[in-house]
Amino acid sequence: MKLSSKANLYLVLATLMWGVTFPVTRNALTEVDPFVFVSLRFVIATLILLPMAYNLFYKTTKPVLLGSLIIGMLNAAAYLCQTIGLETVNSARAAFITGASVILVPFLAPLFGLNKPTGLDRVCALIGFLGLYVLTGMSHFHLSNGDLWVFAGALSFSLQITYLQRLTQTTEHYKLLAFYQLFFTIPFVALLAEGHNFSFAFQPKALIGILFCAIFATSLAYYLQNKYQKFSSAPKAALIFALEPVFASIFGFLINRELLSKTTIYGGMLLLFSLVLPSLVSLIRESNVPIK
Repeated sequence: MKLSSKANLYLVLATLMWGVTFPVTRNALTEVDPFVFVSLRFVIATLILLPMAYNLFYKTTKPVLLGSLIIGMLNAAAYLCQTIGLETVNSARAAFITGASVILVPFLAPLFGLNKPTGLDRVCALIGFLGLYVLTGMSHFHLSNGDLWVFAGALSFSLQITYLQRLTQTTEHYKLLAFYQLFFTIPFVALLAEGHNFSFAFQPKALIGILFCAIFATSLAYYLQNKYQKFSSAPKAALIFALEPVFASIFGFLINRELLSKTTIYGGMLLLFSLVLPSLVSLIRESNVPIK
């Protein structure tokens, strides 16, 4: 098997695991509160990734530490908001709203000294927000408290993605950066989790959710993305990552029997189209480039 094909398969696996986190987290939240859940998820994931980064600690620089601290803060905000939202929002709806974070990235990029949004970015944003309008009920654009929490998480994710893009231009130590991202998430989450009851984390659904999200959806997924994304083209990787809400919808039904409403289906399709359109355009342009 070609290395690029193998890389794409591993990226699909990582995306599938991210999709599964939505229904698994919803189940866990029936037994444990979001602050405890996110705290333990990142503590366990950081400990798992520690051996991978241990031999690279001597290469730590001030920019990496400061950048990772900022990303850790954004990570904490993103995952806490998303997890709080999942207490009341079903898996598919939450995943599609979270997907809106990708649409926001081009418009935040200039704030970090990156490229300005293109005409295609604006078209995709328009389609994406039309999808969000359909997803939330069309006639009165009703966003529940849970929707607002998930959308706040999506905004935090978009800031994190944009800032990480800027940070990776100044460092080559991706394993070290991945570890510090997780490590610096812990203090912010732990501070908010103070006073919460951690004993409920040992309830069956809570424990399964925490362990799955920590081991598979965080440690393993970060490792696979870190190792294999460089062997896939950017458009193909983006297309693969856009499958996350699709997997969330499928496993939301398989695990929790969550049915999709018409607004979720149609709005989700529009959001998904807005996510994959830039990658499809890039792939078409690449295929039309003459071979010299």
